[in-house]
This record gives sequence, C-alpha cells and structure tokens, in this order.
Amino acid sequence: MSISLKAKNLTMKFPLFILLLVTTTLFAQTSFTSLYQQYPSVPKGFVEAYAFTHTRMHALEKSEPLSCSNIPQPFGILGLFDEGNHYFIENAKKISQLSGISVQTMKASEEQQLAAFAKTCEILIQHPINQELSEGETIYQLMAQLSEIPRSNAGNLYAFESSVFSIFQFLQDEEMAAKYGFPQRNFDLKHIFGDENYEVLSSSHIQLQPNRVESKNGAVYNSSIASIKSADYGPALWNPAPNCNFSSRNGTAISAVTIHTVQGSYSGAISWGLNCNAQVSYHYVIRSSDGQVTQMVLESNKAWHVGTANPYTIGIEHEGYVSNAAWYTNAMYQSSANLVKEITQSGYGINPLRTYDGTSSSSGQVLGDCLKIKGHQHYANQTHTDPGINWNWPKYYLLINNNYTPTVITNASGNLYDSGGANGNYGNDERKVWVIQPSNAASVQLTFSAFNTQTGKDKVLIYDGASTNAPLIGSYSGTTLPPVIQSTNPALTLEFRSDCGTTQSGWSASYTSNAQLNDVTPPISSVSLPLAWHTQDFTAGLVSTDPASGVAYSFYNVSSRSNANNPKYSNKSYGFFREEFSGTAFQWTNQTGSFQIGNGIFSMNDASQNNSNAYAQLTQNQQETYLYTWRQRITSTNANQRAGMHFFCSDPTLANRGNSYFVFFREETDKVQIYEVNNDVFTMQYEAPITLVPNQWYTIKVIYSHSSGNIVVYVNNNLVATWHDNSPLAQGNSISLRSGACTVDFDNIYVYKAHANQELVSIGSNKEIEHQSDQQQPSGFIRMMAMDSSDNWSSAIEQTVQVDWSPPVFALCNDGPGNDVDSFYTSALKTNWSTSDPHSGVSFYELSLGTSPGNSSVLNWMNMSTSTSYTYNLTSPIHGTVYFGNVKSTNTAGLTGTQSTDGQKYLSQANMQLPESPNPLAQILLYPNPNDGKQLFLKNLPFAVGLQLYDAQGKLILSKEPAFHNHVEISVAQGVYTLQLSGEGAQLNLRLVVQ
Repeated sequence: MSISLKAKNLTMKFPLFILLLVTTTLFAQTSFTSLYQQYPSVPKGFVEAYAFTHTRMHALEKSEPLSCSNIPQPFGILGLFDEGNHYFIENAKKISQLSGISVQTMKASEEQQLAAFAKTCEILIQHPINQELSEGETIYQLMAQLSEIPRSNAGNLYAFESSVFSIFQFLQDEEMAAKYGFPQRNFDLKHIFGDENYEVLSSSHIQLQPNRVESKNGAVYNSSIASIKSADYGPALWNPAPNCNFSSRNGTAISAVTIHTVQGSYSGAISWGLNCNAQVSYHYVIRSSDGQVTQMVLESNKAWHVGTANPYTIGIEHEGYVSNAAWYTNAMYQSSANLVKEITQSGYGINPLRTYDGTSSSSGQVLGDCLKIKGHQHYANQTHTDPGINWNWPKYYLLINNNYTPTVITNASGNLYDSGGANGNYGNDERKVWVIQPSNAASVQLTFSAFNTQTGKDKVLIYDGASTNAPLIGSYSGTTLPPVIQSTNPALTLEFRSDCGTTQSGWSASYTSNAQLNDVTPPISSVSLPLAWHTQDFTAGLVSTDPASGVAYSFYNVSSRSNANNPKYSNKSYGFFREEFSGTAFQWTNQTGSFQIGNGIFSMNDASQNNSNAYAQLTQNQQETYLYTWRQRITSTNANQRAGMHFFCSDPTLANRGNSYFVFFREETDKVQIYEVNNDVFTMQYEAPITLVPNQWYTIKVIYSHSSGNIVVYVNNNLVATWHDNSPLAQGNSISLRSGACTVDFDNIYVYKAHANQELVSIGSNKEIEHQSDQQQPSGFIRMMAMDSSDNWSSAIEQTVQVDWSPPVFALCNDGPGNDVDSFYTSALKTNWSTSDPHSGVSFYELSLGTSPGNSSVLNWMNMSTSTSYTYNLTSPIHGTVYFGNVKSTNTAGLTGTQSTDGQKYLSQANMQLPESPNPLAQILLYPNPNDGKQLFLKNLPFAVGLQLYDAQGKLILSKEPAFHNHVEISVAQGVYTLQLSGEGAQLNLRLVVQ
C-alpha cells in the first residue's frame, strides 16, 4: 500500500509510493554482461546494484491514474524519475540528455533504459575530474550525479547516503555477486563515509531530529548542526520531519499501530517526509535489506499517514512494493516486530495480542476496533491496500508475541479445556498455549468433543511439534468440530487466541498417545517379479515391512544399463535419477564452475566460485513423494565454505535455479539450512546446528512431498532439519549441485519415488528400463530403500531384471546342407539355418516342411532342440515340385522368430534323362534387392505373370492377377520374403530382402 499524505484528513499519495505493477521479467546475468562489454569503465555490478536497491530488479509500470495532486511516479527497472514535482531530482531527464536516448524510449524499452544508464555512467566516469578516483569513490560520485534524492539539508543528505550505503552493501554481498556474476567487493566503507557516519549508516535503528541524525549508540551523522537525542525508540536513527509535516495529537491517546508499505525506497521515504509540500509523515521507516529503522516523528506527535485515524495511531512504513514479496525480508519483519513490541511496552495500553493474524488480501478489509496492530488497508474510509497480499500476518503476530509460557502436559492421556473449563466461557484477549508431550510418546492424537468460538475472531491453532514454530496442522474457528488430529512426532502444540469481543463456551478435547517403541531395527524391503524374463511392461511387487514401529516411507528407483560394462542410469523423464560417476558426465551441464569426474567422484576444485552450478535434467511433479540421496565432502578449509543441492528447479540456468528448494551445509559455522527460491530469489526458511568436518564424507537424504509440503533432511541417517512449505512447489525440471568458496566432492546421487505395493514398470525405448539384457546379463535394476517411524533407515537393496523384447534374428535359412540350393535329386530333403540372440540367447528351434512358405503338409512342426540342420527323406517325391523348409527360433525369454527357405525343386533321375524344357521365367530380374519395403521392379517378363508375396512365416502378404508387373507398390517391414511368380505353366520363386 502507499503512504498517505494527510492534510485536513485528505489522502494523497507519496510520489515514490504509487501502487506499481511489477513485471515478471527478470534480467538474466548476460543482459548486464553485454552492458559492461559496451561500457567497460562502469564498475561491474553497479547497474545491478542500482536496479536492485530501487526496484528489486523488477520493471515498474504506471498502472494507476495519477492522483489529483499530480504526484510523479518512477518507472522502469531502475526506478527513474522524469517528473519530480519540484522536489525529487528528475534523473531520467539528465540520463536522457547525456546518453542521447529519450525518456520515451527508456520507458518503452527496459534494454534501452539500461543502456542509457550505463552510457551515462561511462560519460561521467570519463570526465577529467573523476579520472583519479578509486572504485569506491567513483561509485559514490555516480550516485551523487544520478540519485533522485535532493541534498538540501542534513536529513536529505542522510537519506542520500543511505541509498549509497545500500549500493555498497549489494556490491559486497557474496550471494548477489554469485547471482549476477560480478566480482564481490570489500570496500573500506569507513574511509568512504567517515567513521562516525559509517556507524550511523550501519546502525540497526536511527532517529532524526531537526538538522541531526543519530544512531542508537549516540553516534551523530556529521551535519555540523546542533541536535537533541530522541525520547522514543532508542535503537532508531532520528531524522525529523519538519514541523510543516506533522501536528499535535491534542490530547488524543495513542491506541493503535498502522503498518504501511512505502511503494518505494527507504531513502526516498525519508527524503519525502522532509518535504513540506508533501504534507505527509510517518513515525518510522524500516529498510528492507537489514531492518534499519529511522524515526521521523516523535510518537507524542500526530503523523499524517492514515486519515481520520491519525490522532491515535503510530505509523510504520516498510520499504518496498506490495506486489513484490521479495521486499518483505526476515530482517524487516524482525525489526518491525521489535519496534512494535517496544511500542506496546511504552505505556500506551496497546495489547500485543491484538495484532491481526488473519489472511492477507490485496484489497481493503475493514477490521474492528479490537485489533490495534493492523494494516492501512484495515481502517475504514481508506482507498489504500497496503501492506497487501504478500504481508505475512501470522508470521508477524508470532514475532511480536514470541514470548509465551506454555502449559506442558506429560501425562499419556487426558482432557483439555479452554480457560473457562468444562462449563464456563473463555475470556477476552487470551493467548494460551498447551504443549502435549507425554513421556516416551511416539505420537499424540487429539479429539474435540465440543467446539464453539467466535467465528473468524477466536481460534484454535494446532502445530505438529513441541512449539508454535512447528509446522501448522490447521487453524479452527466457529462451531464445526475440528477433525481428529494425529501428530507425526512425540508432541502436539495447541494455541488458543481470542480478541476483545464476544466470548463463547469454547472447546473441550481429549488426547491419547502412542508409546515410543525402542525400535533400532530398520525396515526390510523386497522386490518380487512375475517372470524370470520380461518382454513387455510388468508389475513389480514392492514391499517394506517393519514389525516394531511400522514403515513411515518406502521408496524405489528404476534404472538400466546397455551392457555389463556400462554404468546404470535412470530415465529422468520418469522422475528417477541415478549417478555413480563411473562413466562420463553426460547427464550434467556445467553452468557455473567446472565439475569433473575423477576416481569415481564428481569434484568442484575451484574454491573461487561463490555459486557453482552443475545441473541435470529430472522431471519432478506434484503427484509424487521424492527421496534425494547423495554423498558429499568439502575438501578445503576456507572461510564461509558451503555446499549442497537444489531440487524441483524450474530453470537451472538461472543463478538460484528459478523456483526451487535447496539444502545447504555450511562447514565453517556448522549449520544445515533449508532454502526456498521464488522467482530466483532465495529465502532461508530453516537453520539448525550440525557438526561438519572437512574431508569427511556425509550421506544426505532429503524427503520432499508436495501433498504435505514437508521437507525432511537426514545426515548419516540422523534427522537434522525439517521445514513445512504452505505453498509447496508443484513441478520441477532439474536438480543442481551448488557450492561456494570451497572445493567439494559429490558421489552416488539417486532420486527415488514413494511407491504402492505394486508398481507398473515399463520397458522399451524411452521407458523406465531402456535396455535389453546383454549376453544374459541383467539390464534392469529396481532399487529400494525404506525408513520406519523411529527414523531407522534400511540399506538400499537392488533387484536385477532380465529384459528381452526382441525375437532371435536369422542369419540364414537355406535349402540344402550348406549354401542355398535351388534343386535336389534324391529323396533326401535337407535344410540348414542359423540365428542369433544377443539378449536372452536361443533356447530351441522348430522345423516344418511343405510345398509353399509356411506350409507343413510334408512334415508337421517338430522340436529340433539346438540343432541347426535337418535331413528328411521323402517317401514319394514328385518331380518338379518345390519344397520349402520353415524354421522357428525361440529365445530364453519366450520370443519366437520364424523364417522360410526360398524353396528347392525336386528333379528325379528318370525325368532328368529327358531334356527338360527351360523355365521361361528364369530370366526375370528382381530389383532393388535388398529393398526398402516400398516398391519393387521386375525386368525381362516374357508374358503376363501372377504374383504372390509371402513373409518368413509363409503368410500371404500380397497377391496380384496375371499382368505385366514391371513396377509393384508394396508396404512391408524389414525381413526376408518369398516372391512367387507364375504363368503359362511355369513358376519362379525369388527371395526378397527388406532392410
């Protein structure tokens, strides 16, 4: 929401703080790199620093009509001003004048705006007066030339230097340096700003007095004008608004605190509050990056920020824009909460329990007078909607009310009531907490028998753990009984909050607990397969058992290999991943830094990298629960060394992998951390101590479930970290290894999925098992791992899978005892053949004989075992008859290939004594042969002939009536075929090979 300018209770809007839409486009690192290549004098990182501190790297667009007072708005990714309303410096016009790029062009194109800014910087740096400056002095002078903040008095000078200080903070931040690819700086800020001014600028809180800015420790900003110390909030810097911008409360008691969002920068808010023409003021302003607080109006005076509520409220502005959650940092939340707690302890009678703790919204939402700490949008007669949809009110409530004394219950079972007991009503302004933590319990179950609270105002919150910092199971209000609540660990926390309004009869509940078993035995997993050999998709039985505490999770992974000498890999499109680094690194892309495989491990040996990135594609979705496992060891002993892995990445090429999570291990400080990344901006969500030793391998397991939103981290099978995401990521396309300031090794990276008792496993090209067995060596692998409810992990077990989906291949199928013959002269009909099967191997052959391909009229099918030839004695051979052999070859997997010979004609000795008439079809030529299976040609046809085409099994594929078939269209698959031509009493069989 925007700052309100109050004069006679009329609301205007602060110029920096117009409601601005944020585009979704984030500039990639390469966009800035090209600027520095074109303008090499500009300090690398300065353009990013200016954009980040003014807009958080999101382009701003005017989307709201101008206010009636013609207040200007900044624009673009840099937050420039082309209309300053005779107060702010119109830096856009100066940049346009120096760069030659018009303001209109800058507004129309973010690239042109950046180019104009960088070109202006280059021109200013090249000026002779700036030639001998250090880099830090150059940056200071650039800000002096390009900032929108006027320097007309001590307060404005402080506001200006505060913005410069933020630029230096950005350039010295290692994560920002890694993210945007500029060298991390180490400026001597005390030299740049002076010792005393540095102490004020870096202070957590300041106070603004007339012509004087002072830190909480008494350091005075060097303005050489006398001053007094603030009487209100000791930690704040004091930079007073002029008398023209506030007034007396005229005896009205302070009874509320109003939360605002600046819709602009911290320094801009301070400067605007010093502008008499603004007719706006606020008691405090809080900086996003570190939570620094500046006081501008004494609490005893009336600031002009919330219309008719000004006389009784204290206004707190928070740097940023309501549409971009990145401004609402943990540092800002904590600093603001500390300030509000101080206000509630200052004798005004403001109860911290009357902090709004409900749902955020993007519109006005009038709340009753019971709530005393709430947003601008919650007051009557307002058009403002700050702090908006991205302000986390439940989190803010807990930070303000972080001190509580719970009632700890250790009995195995019992009953619970609100403060009114079994028969009475609860009271107003209550916040009571019960921790149900029975001795030696494994879990707790809570059942409500009565529930009656003021709907939407009084509520019961239940947490899955031993404090209000545990994952929230649910919030319940009204008269509907909550469901039965079951914890996933040995404790449940129940919190009750009521406002100052109506009280009700409240609630009654009973609880029971399940005793903790002394279970130190891990689960047992097994895989059952339906067959010894698999020729098509099959259902595998996957079972994990644990008779003591029961199985909590069971996971499986499917992989395959092309032969016994090659590594095993999973098909990543199915959500599985396997990497043991026994082959090449083809699964990985080195985005930043150079990871290399050596001695079976994946190593990053460049400790100068602050954000290394080797990523691999992996499909991840919201339907699955995933287990990520890997081994890592940090092999250096540097300061601030850290390493870990991202998962559920949306864009692994970005600095923080787009949207993702990552688990990080900081060796120097012995910390494990869980981070969430949204729009490539990361936030640390959980941190816990852990002992980490350089050059020691650690096995890491991370469980993530979209359905629960839980991330659970184990190191060497010990639980070390958990975090619950209320808005869990639903999909990702990759995983990514990350390190900073260290050398590190990774090994044995697997991604498993949770399973049912039976899972369909697909085989074939681009399936889960992509390869067939090689020389009867297994090609498929199903790997399982499980954990029981006592956090005992099983070792991984692996079941091999034999796969063959291809029948044997015929090398030859000949008439005669050796090479193929076309005729024979005795009653001995001979056939020989040869096949191969590189997967499951040939098991046996079958043979039949007949007078056409596939025909068994002479000899029915008979088993030949592994023989590859056969002689059959014809009892009554018929002169001129063509005989065919038909062979079936069956492999160990049960797949059969069939081939027929092209036939051999029997010629009797008696008939051979007479001259045999020549075959008029003998001169016919078939081409091309081998063939592509689409068309064939016949040459030298003496007359019209009939045509029949048989496959290897003797099946008639094509038949044509007698004609001059010089060109025949066909459509057949690869294989061996027999083409039979006949006409005028003659017949000719030709073999056709299709490849």
